[in-house]
Amino acid sequence: MKDMLGSVVRLLVPLPKEYLGTLYDLVEKLRGKNAKRWFKDLGKFLRKENPFNLRFVEFTDIPKRDGMFKPQDWFVPGVHPESGVSINRVNGSFMSLLSSYPEEACEASTIHCSKSLGHMLGISVVEDLGGEDIARVSLSEIYFLMEQQPEGESGILLVDGLQNKFLITLEESKFWVILFFEQGGWCLSAVSIEDDNWSGLDSYEAVFSHPE
Repeated sequence: MKDMLGSVVRLLVPLPKEYLGTLYDLVEKLRGKNAKRWFKDLGKFLRKENPFNLRFVEFTDIPKRDGMFKPQDWFVPGVHPESGVSINRVNGSFMSLLSSYPEEACEASTIHCSKSLGHMLGISVVEDLGGEDIARVSLSEIYFLMEQQPEGESGILLVDGLQNKFLITLEESKFWVILFFEQGGWCLSAVSIEDDNWSGLDSYEAVFSHPE
């Protein structure tokens, strides 16, 4: 270990100064909370493989929310009298989440939208986003995004029947909330991320997460 460290230092000394900032950034990432992911991606890059299966598209800021958010009061079929959000249907799997998922007040956040470069399995998507803590979002954040496009207007959420996917965790269970706009309203369902028939991500779909 000592000999390896000495060899690394000797290689660093003659490097041009303009390289040092990038090297410092890399070392910081290799010792951070997502070190395993960066180490794996770096190995792929050195083998001339593409380490990036997801492509960042855009982001939006979500303001601080005071008070408890009760999903069952907001994810209701029809046009909501307060928010104006039009919901076409909510399937049974998503309904089961609502009663088990009250949310306390939360701080302001930023949500990233990404698309895949090809078909990916659900668990692989979570890994590429940076892990569960990065990928996980809240139902109140999902609803805020819907409020910005209450009747399927253009925005960060895909419309015209295309799927938007969000990771939700409940105790030991992990679900994709699938959101799409169809026939004049938003439609919502929930599937286990281990259900490969439904939880994968294709290039024409979007997945949402927090920044690293």
